[in-house]
Amino acid sequence: MRTLDWGVMVIYAVLALCIGAYFTRRASRGIESYFVGGRSLPWWAIGFSTVATFTSAGAASAFTMLAYAGGLLGNWWWWVPWMIWMPLVAVIWSKFWRRLNIWGEIAALVGGLPLGYLIWFPLGFDHKPFWQGFLLLFGAGWLVIVVVTLLTPPEKQETLEEFYRLCRPPGFWGRVTDTLPAGERRRIRKDLLSDIWECALGITFCTGSVALTASLFARHWAVSAVWLVVTVATFRVFIRRWAEKGIFKSLRGAEASNHPESPDSHPQ
Repeated sequence: MRTLDWGVMVIYAVLALCIGAYFTRRASRGIESYFVGGRSLPWWAIGFSTVATFTSAGAASAFTMLAYAGGLLGNWWWWVPWMIWMPLVAVIWSKFWRRLNIWGEIAALVGGLPLGYLIWFPLGFDHKPFWQGFLLLFGAGWLVIVVVTLLTPPEKQETLEEFYRLCRPPGFWGRVTDTLPAGERRRIRKDLLSDIWECALGITFCTGSVALTASLFARHWAVSAVWLVVTVATFRVFIRRWAEKGIFKSLRGAEASNHPESPDSHPQ
């Protein structure tokens, strides 16, 4: 390696360390800053980070292999759907994640990959069928849930009621919902059915968008026309329902509350 090569590597390493140190201080402000960037990241930063996730030293050779094996369509086949449904999922399910205020699942997404890697390769599951390793990880997770549930005291009834009012999770909550007023139970049941219907619309819309794009690339015009009708119809119904329920206004209000203006921003 020449001096210029070493210089580029040193500059890259220093920049990476400086960026990491800067964002480490920001992430140390609290749990919300650590997991979701304080809800203050601009759209372009999130977009670049998503693209960078799929960029590595082996990406160029992998994409070349896909293009060689199946042509350019073989390469587009996997990344075009990702670029379509990832933004849609973020928009469609933002209401549910915002309402649940989930941290445990985000922590599981962050920590699950390295833990799965440690279990998968040392035990030799990389040379075995996928379902065997999946069942091991799935069973180990459920074993931890059952053990913790049996060894820890149950939550108080008041805590469970407050949690149910806030999150309205699906499942067997009969002992909790029976203590709620009849009017509140009817409202919660109506909201649950509405959430299920909106989830179904969102799933259909995402699936239709991906299928429409794939059909266009494959030049299946009749199939494309069918998926176009499905995608447009579900999109219109979904957007109209959210607009009628004021979801977009509430999301904008939540975004504004996360970025309060300073007292000095207005002229006196």
